[in-house]
Amino acid sequence: MAILARSGDRAGAIRLYRATVATLERELGVQPLAETTELYEAIRDDRFTTPGRGPAPELAQPPAHGPEETPAATRLPMVGRDAALARLEDAHAAVSVDGRIATIRGEAGIGKSRLAEAIAATVAARGGHTLAARAFPGEGAIAYGPIAELLRAGLSMDDASRRLAGLPPTVLMEVARLVPVPAELAVRDATPAAASPAARARLLDAIAATIGALVAGPSPGLVAVEDLQWADDASREALRYLARRLAGRPLLLVLTWRAEELDGPGATFADAVEALPGTVAITLDRLAAPDVSRLVAAADGTGWDAGNLAAESEGLPLYVVEALAAGPGAAGEAPRGVRALLRERLASVSETAGQVLATAAVIGRTFDLGTVRVASGRSEDEAIDALEELVRRAIVREVDRGGEPVFDFSHARLRDAAYEDIGLARRRLLHRRVAEVLRSGGRQDAARLAQIAGHELAAGRDAEAADAYRDAGRLARAVFANREALEHLSAALALRHPDLVGIQLAIGEVRTALGDYAGAIAALEAAA
Repeated sequence: MAILARSGDRAGAIRLYRATVATLERELGVQPLAETTELYEAIRDDRFTTPGRGPAPELAQPPAHGPEETPAATRLPMVGRDAALARLEDAHAAVSVDGRIATIRGEAGIGKSRLAEAIAATVAARGGHTLAARAFPGEGAIAYGPIAELLRAGLSMDDASRRLAGLPPTVLMEVARLVPVPAELAVRDATPAAASPAARARLLDAIAATIGALVAGPSPGLVAVEDLQWADDASREALRYLARRLAGRPLLLVLTWRAEELDGPGATFADAVEALPGTVAITLDRLAAPDVSRLVAAADGTGWDAGNLAAESEGLPLYVVEALAAGPGAAGEAPRGVRALLRERLASVSETAGQVLATAAVIGRTFDLGTVRVASGRSEDEAIDALEELVRRAIVREVDRGGEPVFDFSHARLRDAAYEDIGLARRRLLHRRVAEVLRSGGRQDAARLAQIAGHELAAGRDAEAADAYRDAGRLARAVFANREALEHLSAALALRHPDLVGIQLAIGEVRTALGDYAGAIAALEAAA
């Protein structure tokens, strides 16, 4: 690791550490030595320095400051994005009978979410209804994850039943295969339709019709889906279907992604969407020095040198905001990496808040009160007090979606930093608890089973993970999410599920549906 870091291959050193951890866990069931972990953290946080002759590398120590309270990033103004916001507002104003599309692309921490929130506020001020969802890392195999989040957000509105009352029962039956619909609409249980292109088209059309109905109103609505570089193929297909069929649906469809992290199918999706007529494509650049100065002034950044901060951050908004949140004591001596700043913020919380935060990081970017309370083992009062502290410190934010409170990490990097600080033994315990909570309540659809499988696998319970992957694969196949079904079934096979014949047979059927006839023959012969 030290040799790779000295040679400039920082990513290679990080990959080597993670491979080493996996090998130690699999072969010996132990964690790496503290010195190895310290070296990894120094390389990851860009604190590694070239040592002199000696047995171990030197580690640059982080500053020992820690302000009692950090300013909330949400109070800072949005700077350097006036032109981009104006283009989005013009696109929404131009919506009449037919909808329009806008895309926002940019690197991590560039401010895509902040811009999406700004246009959502504009639409709400104009009297329009908004639906928002996002994809998350590690959830690309969960079929229709962001789509289901959009539908759940819309169905949680008080007048959801009235909005959906005009839809045909067949549309509601298709949507009910993904999320529960209001009981008063009297939709009977959805049954799998015949596997055919027409059946798949019915599902996609039902999704588009339902989303359009949920944001319909006197003023054009907004549908925003963020971080599509992590989305599953089924969700991208549904969004592409909606984007091509905005005639008669007065809404603005806003999609965001990181171009550098798109895979092959994701890049094809992005190019296809931006090639549609009338699409407003926005690429966000880093902030200029005057914009950083405005942020420093807005944060009352006494003690900060705006010029130095602009140079050190290279104009990345996330870096600037987190550096200001860390307090003026960090000026001139804070580590260069954003992760180090985030970890300093996390270290300032109380013990109870830290335990709840660790549980939330295991659950994912978004989490609810009930799950985090049960999985953390804390009482309801303790969990609420801890979450209030985390909200006050702008580490998480409360999202009002109706019903039980839902919380979201204010930045994906904060969730990553909190997760990496959890020890292996406790991480496994928390993953097992979260899996048990997910299994004990709610309907077990493909997305939920895939989440359960991921938590069981992280908990070291391969047999339980294999069962969940097999069931998730079967349910994903029922809604024509064939690629996701193949991933789930293959995962169950890799985990040595005892039902080898049934899984190979199911894989053969899925590969047939995907047109991979050679692979289908191989799977069916294996089943035989």
